[in-house]
Amino acid sequence: MISLSDETGERFVQEMVPMLSQNGICVDFIIKMPEVAFSSEVVEGVAEAVNKYKVIMGSTAKVLVLHGEIHTMIILRLCLQIPELEDISVKATGKIWIWTAQMDFTSLPFERSWDISSIHGTISFAVHSMELSGFQKFIQERKINSEEKDGFIRLFWQQAFLCSFLNSAAVQEDGEICTGEEKLKDLPGSVFETITTAHSYSIYNGVYALAHALQDWQLSSFKHRVTAHGRQWNLLDQEGWQLYHFLRSVSFNNSAGESISFDTNGELVTNLDIVNWVTFPNQSFLRVKVGKADSKALPEKMLLRGNDRRPFAWPAMFNQVGFLNALGYLK
Repeated sequence: MISLSDETGERFVQEMVPMLSQNGICVDFIIKMPEVAFSSEVVEGVAEAVNKYKVIMGSTAKVLVLHGEIHTMIILRLCLQIPELEDISVKATGKIWIWTAQMDFTSLPFERSWDISSIHGTISFAVHSMELSGFQKFIQERKINSEEKDGFIRLFWQQAFLCSFLNSAAVQEDGEICTGEEKLKDLPGSVFETITTAHSYSIYNGVYALAHALQDWQLSSFKHRVTAHGRQWNLLDQEGWQLYHFLRSVSFNNSAGESISFDTNGELVTNLDIVNWVTFPNQSFLRVKVGKADSKALPEKMLLRGNDRRPFAWPAMFNQVGFLNALGYLK
């Protein structure tokens, strides 16, 4: 079990270890992810990462549960590259990764050419998502004007396409010049995905939930009156915190046809998708939905395979039997 070096990581371990034990699953080791070090601590940080890599990859444990956030993927990829970066040899045994729902694939520019085969066969949980009509096309056709004022977009564009704008403060001497005609769809998935990811889908639903709540609040908080200049809405004496009441009672169907609502605890009523990661030699990958985790079901029926019973992809060091045995609870 590998967790973040913060309060959420500690809480995750405290909740998971007893639950695993109650189900007859033993934990071989518990390790915290290396923290991003300041420049003066780089040497110590690298040494710590190397030691943790040796424990993780050299252990006999076949299943590695990793709790993290989006940025954890950057650290994970760095750690998996340690043997080549530090010229160390570890006789690694076959591993199956299980990632928590907060994680997603992301990488720094210099990681784009690194091998991703080590994550092949990974099982991850993800907040349920659907492809939003028109979203992928919008992203794929997105262009940037050389006079774009959004500094974040300009910086991302330069790092993603390895180019520089002529009016940029840091023009690369031997690099390409950004034309603004570059296409996001041409970037490898390890750099930028144009699909509707779970995070994009959650933000989309969050914005619409707030819009519906504001509309409901308006209908109940405004009184209609007619003035000499026509109709207008007059806001009664209301406080911002009162919006929470309307947000909790929001219920609507989004453009993907899914019902969005919150339970009595104010939490989104949704399932988690079970995703199997499939990688390819050209550094591209697919997320294949192979099932779901239904939070409303009985514990023994919480994990469900998809109706199409799609086959799992498994790590190269496993055969199908070994892989399914290691993930027996998903069979």
